[in-house]
Amino acid sequence: MDELMHNFNKILDEKREEIIQIANNKKTRTVNNDKKMTQIEKDKLPVDISSTLRRINEAAEKKYKDSARYKKEINEQN
Repeated sequence: MDELMHNFNKILDEKREEIIQIANNKKTRTVNNDKKMTQIEKDKLPVDISSTLRRINEAAEKKYKDSARYKKEINEQN
């Protein structure tokens, strides 16, 4: 068991810099992704994103209007 731990620690020491670099890359990637998400402004969205959002909203509205709850509300209003 001691030999196994010794070998493990030896490998860990050899790969320490590589492990630290991988961890730093993941942290940087996460920070960059967070920045990208917070910097998006609605009026500056590219056309393809805003058209996609519009289609999603239209589909959600159509689904709601097709629902029994919506039809019941309309019937109660009439």
